[in-house]
Amino acid sequence: MSERARIAVSACLAGEKVRYDGADRFTTAVAELESHFELIPICPEVGIGLGVPRQTIGLYHHEGTTRIRQHEAPFLDVTDDLIEFGLCQAGQFLAGLVVKARSPSCGINDAEIRNEAGDVIGTGEGGFIQGIRTASPGIPMINEEDIQQAEKRQAFIEAAQAYASLQGYI
Repeated sequence: MSERARIAVSACLAGEKVRYDGADRFTTAVAELESHFELIPICPEVGIGLGVPRQTIGLYHHEGTTRIRQHEAPFLDVTDDLIEFGLCQAGQFLAGLVVKARSPSCGINDAEIRNEAGDVIGTGEGGFIQGIRTASPGIPMINEEDIQQAEKRQAFIEAAQAYASLQGYI
């Protein structure tokens, strides 16, 4: 048991330069969570071996299913790798996640889904998040836009602490 619960945060939000373009998306509200939790920076795309910088990936609807692949090289499908990475990370005694919004890896039902022509036809969940949800149903999750709102941030903190307690992590 630990004194503070562990939460995963998208590494780019923690200030790590791991985005496809080599940049970060440091978010002060995420850094402030360190007073409540042990922060575990995770970049699923780097975790599955994609480099920095890298070609962008996206969700594509193809033959009745949604797959995650490179925009410029559709033969590179990383769907299964991202889901498996999420399944593995869920076993790390995590009490919650703070993730990048609209990401094909980390989006919580807000990542754009495109058809074969490249037109946006809806939104869905990132591959990493699919794996996490499969392994840890009910784990609290929030994106970087919502965590900046005080009321939603507080609700997430309380939910993650309750989840950690229920799971015996703290």
